[in-house]
Amino acid sequence: SELVSAKIRRLPPASQLGFQTHPTVVDNTEAGTLTSITSFRLIEEAFHDSLEAVIEVVKHSKFTSKLHPETILKMLSSSVIESVLLHLAWLKPNELKTSCPDGPKVLINILSELEQLELREPELELAIMVPILNTRTTNKIKLDFDEDKDQIVKSSADLNDELKSLLNDIGNCEMTRVIALFATVLPSLSELAQLYKSKLNDLLKKELGSINI
Repeated sequence: SELVSAKIRRLPPASQLGFQTHPTVVDNTEAGTLTSITSFRLIEEAFHDSLEAVIEVVKHSKFTSKLHPETILKMLSSSVIESVLLHLAWLKPNELKTSCPDGPKVLINILSELEQLELREPELELAIMVPILNTRTTNKIKLDFDEDKDQIVKSSADLNDELKSLLNDIGNCEMTRVIALFATVLPSLSELAQLYKSKLNDLLKKELGSINI
């Protein structure tokens, strides 16, 4: 854990990252954009370094046979993933999409590598996936209370399509993870969930079977 912590400490403090800038118009050549992308690459580099550090610890430990994947995952999630998510916290969802296009890709890469190492933990996966899903749905799900029912159903379907697209990017996921994602994301869309829960339930039942929100 000391090795992992040492790697994480190499990251610049949040005050030095480009995430705190909130440009209204973003150009790919803009200095702030390049800074943000560079910052994400620093995070990705720290993740890889930390992952290597954990693997080295496992390789050279006389207790290797007693170390379960869950133990290794805790070493990772307690420092590396937390660091990534803390840096993401400086971004608003739409800024993650516009000024840091590498952001979601970095998170998906991290998920992929964890899966290859058979380090699967639903809470950790959701913690990484939700910012991506929020980013991809923020601009699509804009509901006005005066909209007609057809528009509401269409907006709900857009959310459903985005979820499917996201899961395709990440890989095949068990149905329980799909349901867990809905349960995690819906609180952030509370107005939609409260006013049109029956519509969402209908869509979910059609796509996923008999479940309730």
